[in-house]
Amino acid sequence: MTLLAVIIPIAILGVLVLGAVMFFQRGSAAIDASPRPLLRVYLYLGSLVSILVLVVGLAQTVTGVLGAIAPDFTYGNSEQPVPPPPVQVDATTPPSIAPLRDLQDQNDRRTRESLLQGITSALAGALFWAVHWYGRRTLETAEERTSSLRRGYYLLGTAIFGIASIVLVPMAVYNTLHWFLIPVAQFEFRPGAGESLAAAIVVVPFWILFLRIVLADYRSGRVPTEPMRTAPAS
Repeated sequence: MTLLAVIIPIAILGVLVLGAVMFFQRGSAAIDASPRPLLRVYLYLGSLVSILVLVVGLAQTVTGVLGAIAPDFTYGNSEQPVPPPPVQVDATTPPSIAPLRDLQDQNDRRTRESLLQGITSALAGALFWAVHWYGRRTLETAEERTSSLRRGYYLLGTAIFGIASIVLVPMAVYNTLHWFLIPVAQFEFRPGAGESLAAAIVVVPFWILFLRIVLADYRSGRVPTEPMRTAPAS
């Protein structure tokens, strides 16, 4: 799938870069490996993964909706010559009509699969995000809600969806314009533009949402804080 191929490598790279930056900024001696901080890291990471599952599910759902409205535009087609009026010799389907019917059946199946898988993934992602969000709200103190971990979470989300938008929006625009403006020869397959368009439609709002949160956080002038650690007794 177009969105998975773009967003998964970006997410993995973003997590690695963020982890490396935090490690080199604090040093290995300053990293608290007690259960509570590790639980906070898990809750933020689980929240981000849940959002990615939600986004992928929404993109598949939009693809299914586009497939139900315009299957050729969504999944692609090939220019076929206009067949002559079929001559019904027996009860079988005329050979000139069978390929067209097979393509329609295939598009209908892909539409149903996209809707089913998309709705399932979106609901699962939303549910798991709600559980992790509740865990964060229950566990964190007011001081921890302005910590660098929270800021890193939103920065990472902004980077993931921002880079994905930079990749997907031009792809969606090109595929859409190519579909409407570039003619294809007879029997040449014309790729669909629905998947890339659906991915761009879903990813861009999430990028704007994360970016607004990050900008509002910085405009407020709040300094990222961490819980104070008690010095060990000598």
